Amino acid sequence: MKTIIMILFVFSFVAGNLLAQEDVYVQKAPLGFGAFIGVGEQDEKELLESLPPELKAELLKVKELDPKQYKALLHEIAFNGYDVYAGFMESYERERYETEKQVRELELFTVTLGIRYGHANDNEKPKIINDLKSQLNQLFDMKEKARSLEVELLSKELAQLKESLKVRKSNKGEIINRRLNELIGKGEYLEW
Repeated sequence: MKTIIMILFVFSFVAGNLLAQEDVYVQKAPLGFGAFIGVGEQDEKELLESLPPELKAELLKVKELDPKQYKALLHEIAFNGYDVYAGFMESYERERYETEKQVRELELFTVTLGIRYGHANDNEKPKIINDLKSQLNQLFDMKEKARSLEVELLSKELAQLKESLKVRKSNKGEIINRRLNELIGKGEYLEW
């Protein structure tokens, strides 16, 4: 799962840079995996509808302020929208996935606030700063939750590896004899 997320992140980063450099657009790009080429109008509507209302409102404000950054943010949303796989996850994976999804949404929200701050007049800036601090507090908490879930998972994996090591040590002779028989061709009748 980590590998998939890392691959998606790398593709997302590269594609985000492409979109920031030029107007690369396809009228009907597929949502989710492979959507790094562009986001069409229909996809844009679907993406916006899939977001929490507060985040959608922030994105629409960014669209008015900076259309190019809005396109890059839409791309990021489209590329990271891989909810299809969530149904196949174990409960602990689903919790980690949902936490990571909330982290991505909060990250996006803070980016939109940063963009708004850059375009705001001096009267609006203090409110945006307060909103940004609030969102960053929530984001920090969610990132810490994600880290603790990762630690919990790694602890379970470590316990399983320790148990496996203990069992293998206690069965060292049998394991060596089985491999020896495989190597010299005597083990073919003992296979399951």
